[in-house]
Amino acid sequence: MRPDVAPTSSANRLMSDPPSIRSRMMRLLLVLAAVSALGVALAVWVSVRNEVGELLDQALEAASDVLCTVGSGTAAAAVGRSAPSGELEFAWQTVRDDGTVLARSPGAPDLAWAAAPRLGAFRQGPWHVSGARCGSATLYVAQAVEERLEAELEVALSAAGAAVVAGMLCAAWLGWRLRRELHPLEQLSRQLETFDPAREGSDLQVPQRRELVPVIHAIDRLARRLHLRATNERAFAGQAAHVLRTPLAGLQVQLAVAQREAPPGLQPRLARIGTAAARLQRVVEALLLMFRTGDDPRCTWVDLPGLFSQLAPTGLDIDVAAGERVWADADLLAAAMINLLENAARHGANRVQVSTTAASDPATDPAMQCVHVDDNGRGMTDAQRVWLLGLLRGGDASALPGQGLLLADRVAKAHGGRLELPPASGTGCRVSLLFGPPPPGVAASAPLH
Repeated sequence: MRPDVAPTSSANRLMSDPPSIRSRMMRLLLVLAAVSALGVALAVWVSVRNEVGELLDQALEAASDVLCTVGSGTAAAAVGRSAPSGELEFAWQTVRDDGTVLARSPGAPDLAWAAAPRLGAFRQGPWHVSGARCGSATLYVAQAVEERLEAELEVALSAAGAAVVAGMLCAAWLGWRLRRELHPLEQLSRQLETFDPAREGSDLQVPQRRELVPVIHAIDRLARRLHLRATNERAFAGQAAHVLRTPLAGLQVQLAVAQREAPPGLQPRLARIGTAAARLQRVVEALLLMFRTGDDPRCTWVDLPGLFSQLAPTGLDIDVAAGERVWADADLLAAAMINLLENAARHGANRVQVSTTAASDPATDPAMQCVHVDDNGRGMTDAQRVWLLGLLRGGDASALPGQGLLLADRVAKAHGGRLELPPASGTGCRVSLLFGPPPPGVAASAPLH
């Protein structure tokens, strides 16, 4: 089946990957951790500037008291030894009241930090200074502003680094907890893959999280409604097919008698009526197939050349190699092939080749049987193939331009396989039906159907 339209945008959206809750939450946690670390670093910086400044001012005042007590000469030597060469952190001056510098330590400026006596902590240029009276002079002890800023920066960076590490650890822990909390959703998805409301005892397990309880109940109610609807539709299709089957068979018998007895002038019209009746018969067979989709197929070894010789003529030249066989339900396989042949004829084909091989993906399905139907019609584009497979694999099957592929896909699934649309080797189209392997102990030389 080759549609003449390109795939819709809704189908493309179905094939795209939606965003992940886990990835979105992890990104959010990382951003929150980074923002929190920056906020903590800023708060620590503001606090450190105040607290460290006060502590260093107090240290300068204490140092000035010590220097005044032990004497400036001894203190100068102590200050000079307290820091490595080139990294002098403290300096001092002894200044008379008229601003004359009596003595100073290495690194202290020649001019007094204060022209008039000034007690307590203050800032003078690139220095933080603390003044104290020492006899008849004023003793100033100072620290470079750069040293103080460096101390504040070290404390702030240490606090920010600790905040970042703590934030990353919290984010990692929350991510682990998030994976643990999302695990019941993964379990629920695995249960839904095998959940069949039509099978006795096939119920969803009690969820591990309270938030999933309404979801489980909603899924269960939806599954029951779908099962009831499908049951009613199969029952209606089966009843309608059985009601139509008998009169159609009688009609074909009467047409055969009329064709033998009618004059030559009526033969073309009767032939057209017979073709229409045969087509209606195939529609009825499809309805019966839909009715039987819930049953297990009655499989035997089916001889493909014999099967295609019994199908209604479609105006196609069908090439099937002698000896080709497949383990399948003959009636279901015939219904699928009738639809595939009609599709090929509708899209310009006049020749069809049927062959069997191993599965197209031996690494995945090493024992699967594969029936290929190749025609020389108009074919289809890669985008159309992807679109059709998307509809067959869970999309909106009502969007299919006909039911031939859907019917063939259901036949393959009833046999434990699937329908594939591999690229054609040349012009035209290839449809592959994958069937499950024969059961153990069934010999390939068993009698053919």
